[in-house]
Amino acid sequence: MDEEEQDLGALFNELGERFYELRRERFDKMQETLADISNYCEMQYIKLCLLQTELEGMLEDKVDDVDDAINLGAKAFQTSRDRWKKS
Repeated sequence: MDEEEQDLGALFNELGERFYELRRERFDKMQETLADISNYCEMQYIKLCLLQTELEGMLEDKVDDVDDAINLGAKAFQTSRDRWKKS
């Protein structure tokens, strides 16, 4: 291998390493973003469940069937088939 081929080989290796570093940086940022989104979703779920519990407590004396009156937490996530069964 002459000197020019060695220089081109070294340049190729440097570009490959830089490409790997850039991909790694982007991947790390994506992981951080996904963790943030996951934490946000968890907190929203907790808030909705607490609100559901609070509303059920407030309506307990005023409504015959509290479960059917307000659904915000886990009970709110129904398939359309389940929703039609109630009708």
